[in-house]
Amino acid sequence: YFVIGLEKIKKEKLKLILIILIFSLYGIRTVLRNYDWKYPEKFYLKSLSLFPESAILWTNLGHLYIKNGNYDKAIECFEKSIFLKPNYVEPLIGLGTSYFLKGNIEISEKIWEKVRKKNPKEPSSYLFLGLIYKKKGDYKKSFEYLLTSIKIYPGFSKSYHLIGKFFLELNDYKNAEIFFKRAVETDPLDPINFNSLGIISFKYKQDYLSAINFFYKAHSLNPKDPMYILNIAKTYQILNKHKEAIYWYEKGIALDPNNLTSLNDLAISYAIIGQEEKAKNILKQILEKDKNFKPAIENLKLLQKTK
Repeated sequence: YFVIGLEKIKKEKLKLILIILIFSLYGIRTVLRNYDWKYPEKFYLKSLSLFPESAILWTNLGHLYIKNGNYDKAIECFEKSIFLKPNYVEPLIGLGTSYFLKGNIEISEKIWEKVRKKNPKEPSSYLFLGLIYKKKGDYKKSFEYLLTSIKIYPGFSKSYHLIGKFFLELNDYKNAEIFFKRAVETDPLDPINFNSLGIISFKYKQDYLSAINFFYKAHSLNPKDPMYILNIAKTYQILNKHKEAIYWYEKGIALDPNNLTSLNDLAISYAIIGQEEKAKNILKQILEKDKNFKPAIENLKLLQKTK
């Protein structure tokens, strides 16, 4: 219709002005809408102001709130979605996840049982029920649920990881390693799986070179997580590469300044390379945060004696 309308205008200048005007208006509208897309919460709230009856939009907003750690708001969104579309399973999944992460295990269990009844092939229901029964101390039932989730969906890396943790808690590092490797195969972009393999190499196999490679891989996938950085630092310290250890400890502590164990380890590395004053200052900083932190007390006494 726009093109047909333009064809009826005889004056070329007027036609050109109208084209520029129409494209400018649509261009401005596109730019303004892009600002909504830039901020996911704003996008969903704006969309919901236009389509308040959309169960999918409420569900998506709920998942966003879960990601941001705002579980109460997430619960509100999922409940609205369920009210609008009672047979829609996705908001139930979000609701069960929210209550679990909030620490309300009893309500979470009831919701996940509902999910399981509505869709017996939903693997996340067995995953969360496995976690719930583990918290309750029923390890046998927990293990069975986790195995069921893998049978339903063999690519469920989280279940492999959790089963690996089960074996690790039993000091069965060989079976733990098998499941962590399977977790890596099914999801090679999840850093926690590489970190777990690093822990097995470090703690159980004393294969520190393999451990550091796994920790590096985890760090490359999530550079902002201090756990992976500090694991690299600790491995370098064990390998007596204290300058490298110091570099990584300082990098990790910058992200996690209240990690007293890592601060104490940093002080040890400084003392070993001869920078005893720096080591003492770090140990004093630790004792300012916690005057009863025994490793720092003992190390400070040792350094003062050597002087």
